[in-house]
Amino acid sequence: PQGVGGMVLLNTLAPSNVATVGDITSLTSTYRNYLITFENIVPATSAGVVFQLQVATTGTAFISGGYVSWVNHVIGGAGANTSSTTVIQLNGSLATTNLGNGTTYGLSGFVRVFNPAGTATRKYFIGEVAWLNGTTSQTGSFGYGLPNGYYDGNSNAITGMQFSMSAGNIQTGTIKIYGMA
Repeated sequence: PQGVGGMVLLNTLAPSNVATVGDITSLTSTYRNYLITFENIVPATSAGVVFQLQVATTGTAFISGGYVSWVNHVIGGAGANTSSTTVIQLNGSLATTNLGNGTTYGLSGFVRVFNPAGTATRKYFIGEVAWLNGTTSQTGSFGYGLPNGYYDGNSNAITGMQFSMSAGNIQTGTIKIYGMA
């Protein structure tokens, strides 16, 4: 069934104090592109962590290298960039741009994945997110980021995605995966 704007909801993930949450069923050749939304993603026990994703090209073997990932972000008016080769970062990894663990101030936003089922090119991720890097709403703690990058390990089809924090568990939040017509 078609959804609003040609998008079809394929899966909803609701992590609850888990180290990782993933999906190995939604990314197929049925849709060329996908939209993944994040609603109030909060780390469980520690402030100062990065929300991140890794991909699988077969089964549940999520890959921990071969990424070209960076986040352009602004916190309280000051801009910075961070990068990673082990994950696709979804918020900044500097001390001043990390995600806070207040349950009412989690990360929200989206990332698009382009042609994950294709085998001729690398798989690109482009997104937009917002978060607070503290446990309370304070001037200067609001973060806005543009996560982007690609998996450069090979041009195999991506068959799954796994989300985690750079340390500790994901306390709460909602992740929705949409196919885009």
